[in-house]
Amino acid sequence: MRLFSGLQFRRPPRIVGAAVATLALSGCGNEAAPPTAPVAVADSVDGIPRLTWPAASARELAWNFDTLMLVGGFEQEGGEYQFDQVSPGGIDGDAVGRLFVLDGAGMRVLGYDPAGQPFGVWGREGGGPGEFTAPSGLAVGPGDSLWVVDRGNRRVTLFSYGTEGAPAEISLSEESSGLGGELAVGSGGVYGVAMIFSFSPGEEVEYPPRRLIHLLRGGQIADTTWTSPPPQFDRIELTAGNQIAVMLTQRTFSPGFHWERFSDGSFVIAEGAEYELSFLAADGSERLRVRREPPARLTTEADRQRARDEAREQSEESTSPFVRQSIDERIEKMTFSDRIPLITGLAVDGQDRLWVGVSGALPGETERIDVYESDGTLVGEIRQPDVFPMVFYGQGRAAVLDRDELDVQRILVLELREGTSP
Repeated sequence: MRLFSGLQFRRPPRIVGAAVATLALSGCGNEAAPPTAPVAVADSVDGIPRLTWPAASARELAWNFDTLMLVGGFEQEGGEYQFDQVSPGGIDGDAVGRLFVLDGAGMRVLGYDPAGQPFGVWGREGGGPGEFTAPSGLAVGPGDSLWVVDRGNRRVTLFSYGTEGAPAEISLSEESSGLGGELAVGSGGVYGVAMIFSFSPGEEVEYPPRRLIHLLRGGQIADTTWTSPPPQFDRIELTAGNQIAVMLTQRTFSPGFHWERFSDGSFVIAEGAEYELSFLAADGSERLRVRREPPARLTTEADRQRARDEAREQSEESTSPFVRQSIDERIEKMTFSDRIPLITGLAVDGQDRLWVGVSGALPGETERIDVYESDGTLVGEIRQPDVFPMVFYGQGRAAVLDRDELDVQRILVLELREGTSP
């Protein structure tokens, strides 16, 4: 049995009902400095400069998101607006405000103009040119190009949405066939996380590290930008009738691997449970580490019970006795990481500022957003945000993946307003 694993995606917010005029990104008040503004402690680790920001509150950023439009959902008619199995790595936009959505259920890419009107469809199910069997990631590239990773056909397909022409292909080797999730295009190729491994019942499993690779247009891997420790998996056995199924399950609260790319080709990486950011040069060399206190907290029994309860809700929603039995057995055998990861996600806006989602009382929920300059300077913090932007594009636009009250996927297109009170 072969397992593929890519990024740990950001958990999308659930916003029910019609679009609202404004989504608040902070509490009331203006952007005023706290009585004692925090100052970073500067030192170095293994010759790498490090900034450690204290837990004391930074400047509060009273920024808002205006809702421009909703794309998808049960209220919008027409096949061009119906999509499902869209992951955060399947959404991207270009500089003029066009939005692209990788529809995993429909095996296609849907394009929407800045007004939210559909203007193109690329791909379909199959193994021929321009067709998909297991699309797993989307990115907008230079020259009005769309880059789509298709694990099923083991290739990256390039479409041009600005001109007519046949799609181009980049073949994936065995080493890069696990590519997927969030992507970034640059330097004649595409960047993404590759992780693939196989196992057989009764054998020891060797979990490989997660690697951020640079895949050239010729299909060869130019280099590995960053290598992250392997995720935490546990091997469990489930009974299915008279058969025993052996599977690997990732530990609940296992740290994710988050990464983003700045406009100059440099990167930022977040891995592990602690609040630590590694700023990399374009060649992958580490140039700066940024930390913020306090340390990650220990996992409590209340955290574990809440996770079990959420999984149990899924079991109750299923009409299949077999599925319910399988979920219930997995709940009994759930394993947990010993600490709750502090970072929930990363995003880079149009001004090359880094947005860092920070968890609080609820694991995986973004309770605060810290905003940094690309040199590690802490700009300020957004407290109690309603949303965390999955991707910035156009002129201050952001996209957030959501589900409506009928559990149909849709995308909220937002516009960032800075310097105003909610």
